Order: sequence, then C-alpha cells, then structure tokens
Amino acid sequence: MASSGEKLGIAAIIAVAAGVVGLVSSLLTLYLQVDSAVLGAIKRDFAPIGTVIVSTLKPSVFAKAIGEAEGALPINRKWILADGRVVEGIAFGLLIPNPVG
Repeated sequence: MASSGEKLGIAAIIAVAAGVVGLVSSLLTLYLQVDSAVLGAIKRDFAPIGTVIVSTLKPSVFAKAIGEAEGALPINRKWILADGRVVEGIAFGLLIPNPVG
C-alpha cells in the first residue's frame, strides 16, 4: 500500500498534468478564434493603400484567402501583386502614378 507521501506525489503529478492539458486546450482555442478573426478582418478591410505583405502563398491561393479572384479587374481588387504590373486606375495608382519608374 502506498504511503500518504507517495499518494501526495502522485496527486501532484496528476494535478500538473491536468493543468498542462487545460493550458494547451485554452491556447489552442484562443489561436483558433484569433485566426478566424484575423482572416475575417483581412477579407473585410484588407490593408491600407501601399501596404506590402510578404507571403509564401501562390498569388491565386493568396487571392482566395482574402476572398478575391486573381484574374479580376484591378479596379475591383483590394490587392495587386507587386511585380511591376500597371496599377493605373486603382487607388494606389492614383496616389503613386508610376511606382516602377
């Protein structure tokens, strides 16, 4: 039969394990809520004009992630790939007429 000291040690280990599981569960829940909130904000109010965002996503995947289609007309889009393409007629192009040259 285990002594009261051994029982106390086992109870402490179980309590710590339960605390770790609770903490991991809380952090995961928070991450999932923040992730969906951030994606919602990106789709709704993408970014201020002129904001540069680095991404490893392909342009078509990035466009889909923010609720757009890559081939849509520039005037109807919230973002344009910064690869030297013409930006005339969109808000950035009106602020900075010739950003490449």
